Amino acid sequence: MVIYRHLIISILLLNIAFSLDFSKCEEYYLNASKDFSGINALHLGDGLYLAYSNKQIQNDKIIKSSPIFGLYLFKDEALAYKFDLKEIKNDIKVVAINKDSIVHGEILQKQNSIKDLAIFSKNMQQNSVISDICYQIYGISTNDNKFITKKYIDLFLQTSTNDIISTYSYIGIEINNKLEISKINPLIIKNIKIGDKIESINDKKIESSNDFFDEITILPPNTQIKIKINNISYLIKTLPLNSSFDIQGTYLEALGIAINKDLVIINNPTNKNFKQGDRILNINKIRIKNINDIDSAIDSTLEDSLNILVLRRNFEFFINIQKPLNIDRNINEKDIN
Repeated sequence: MVIYRHLIISILLLNIAFSLDFSKCEEYYLNASKDFSGINALHLGDGLYLAYSNKQIQNDKIIKSSPIFGLYLFKDEALAYKFDLKEIKNDIKVVAINKDSIVHGEILQKQNSIKDLAIFSKNMQQNSVISDICYQIYGISTNDNKFITKKYIDLFLQTSTNDIISTYSYIGIEINNKLEISKINPLIIKNIKIGDKIESINDKKIESSNDFFDEITILPPNTQIKIKINNISYLIKTLPLNSSFDIQGTYLEALGIAINKDLVIINNPTNKNFKQGDRILNINKIRIKNINDIDSAIDSTLEDSLNILVLRRNFEFFINIQKPLNIDRNINEKDIN
């Protein structure tokens, strides 16, 4: 009985020590981060600060941002403390730490692609660090229980700072786990069919749908690529990707439009007929009730043009778009083997 009592006391003491250790990490977090526009950004050294936000940030300290990742890089005076990014190891005990709390949990999934984020076992505040040692972190939290890991943070950090906003690409094609085309943007693509199989991009074999997404996304817009489909090679030019990984994209990406769940345009579209803040009401007389209705309406219409009813500052009007869009520029059906 005495032995059991001592064992219980020892376990309790270990748990207390464990908690105290991580409470010091909470203090470290405060010393190694700085507030920019109400968001805690993590000091990576040399006065560079990294933060995530699902809302647009305006701050004169921003030197780079990515609407796709939702990441921002700030430049300011350096702090005495900084975080070191590390690759995730197998079976490590971690916590999610921010300025207000420490959340104990475990890593359920590593990050598989730009849009398939790593998963923590519990929900976290944005810009929490996933850590096992105060200064050593494995990622930065986004929404709910998801976080971005070192590989993809490095991808953001390594892009050119010539343009403050980092740009990424897409080609209007989605594929499933069998590497078969599962969705085609009819505003961009024709003469390729659902079910066709992707084999390679620029002669690099595609092993998974995540490979396909990453290979396309990291390319600069207006990059010509060679894509092999059903043993036929096509030349396709990439288009700018406007929707972040936590916002559902639509066919209107072809017009440079990113839309939130309220059907409101949240970026500055490349098609200047549209403006940030416009709300999509209907497409070719089909009422748009949710974001999924946009693609369904475009898929179901047989007309060569789209009449899109938008609401702007309490005024409703139609914008006419020819369909399909820039086919010759974006895809040339040509065997180039």
